[in-house]
Amino acid sequence: MARTNKDTKDSAADSRERAVATKPPAPEMLWPKEGIKHDGGFVRCAGTCLEGAVVQMLILPDTTWKDVPAIGTNWSLTLEKMVPGVQRLHVRQILDAAISDPTPVREIIVREPSSNVPPPVVTLPLVNSLMPINQEVRFEGTCEPGASVSIRDVDETVIGEASVTGTTWSFEHIWTSSEVVYIKIVQSVSNVLSDPTERWIGVGLSSDGIEVKVTEPEAENVNVPFGGYLDLKGVCTPCSNAGSVIRVEHAQMGFYTGYIVDDRWVVSRVGPFTSRPPEFERLYVSVQDGAENGIPSRRDIRIVSTEPVGIKPEPPSIRVPESGGTYPIGGMAIDGLCIKGATVELLDERGVKLNDALVVDNKWYTSFTWGPGVHRIKAWQKTGDIFSEPSPLVEFTVTP
Repeated sequence: MARTNKDTKDSAADSRERAVATKPPAPEMLWPKEGIKHDGGFVRCAGTCLEGAVVQMLILPDTTWKDVPAIGTNWSLTLEKMVPGVQRLHVRQILDAAISDPTPVREIIVREPSSNVPPPVVTLPLVNSLMPINQEVRFEGTCEPGASVSIRDVDETVIGEASVTGTTWSFEHIWTSSEVVYIKIVQSVSNVLSDPTERWIGVGLSSDGIEVKVTEPEAENVNVPFGGYLDLKGVCTPCSNAGSVIRVEHAQMGFYTGYIVDDRWVVSRVGPFTSRPPEFERLYVSVQDGAENGIPSRRDIRIVSTEPVGIKPEPPSIRVPESGGTYPIGGMAIDGLCIKGATVELLDERGVKLNDALVVDNKWYTSFTWGPGVHRIKAWQKTGDIFSEPSPLVEFTVTP
């Protein structure tokens, strides 16, 4: 039976209803706080999201949403050296191709650098100090005559006010959990606030420094296909959110960096591994947190061996959608060309699998329901146990 205009309109209405029904809620932004006055050096932005969501941030007046690191139900990004003045930002999340509404715009004020009041001198603690847990950490130094001195954290929360005698000051504080803390010591003269003197302090760390553990892959000895890649995930001592870096060192290929959210980290696509059996390659995972050489970190190790395999297949192609095209909201038929008998998977721009494709002869077919916005997809194919490289990204726009 031929479809009528009413059938078409009803189908379009159903698609719109599905899109609305699957729209996720806006993520939550916990930091920075609304209206806070910040020095702009390290500005921690953090909050909660849905499991598996892609979190994006927009800093106005920019018009491009940029991905933000998210692990589990938490997201975190530290902005550095922000321009003085009012800064306006908000976030949204994308789950199963449906885009949430953005959070309300969050405004913070980045202070102009102080030219009249110098930072206070800090003689204790030393740079990158390691301190025991549940014991007093002493701060002391010198300041300008008549100044008040405050000790703050990365979020500009005042931890306490120092005792000032003439041009010397002192302060004590106790931390009750193992972590790396970033401290800013500032002085105020005639209500003019100085730039901070910074200290990174490792509290309650082992003799090896920051604890780092690889949880995926769990085994210390890992086999990967020849020319393959490895994604690593793990946990670590909570870091400072100020210059914290997770990295994987490979003797032949150099360093790979990822991101840290709270006490969890991810480093993606380490490789390719090309040592012929029985040779192996060694990976060293570590954290650097803090100024100069940073708080020390232990290392976790993974030993990677390659499996003998055949020739890697070429990537499949994507014919529909076309890159740069514009398509209506709702279900979209997606297809391309592949190797006969291959297994084809549709991926998002991060390489996360969206769904499997149906392969007929040398063509593959699948479908997906998109929300409005710009989307980027790619695909790869597998023959036997060997995956191809992903196809080039296809970027297209979906409109209501």
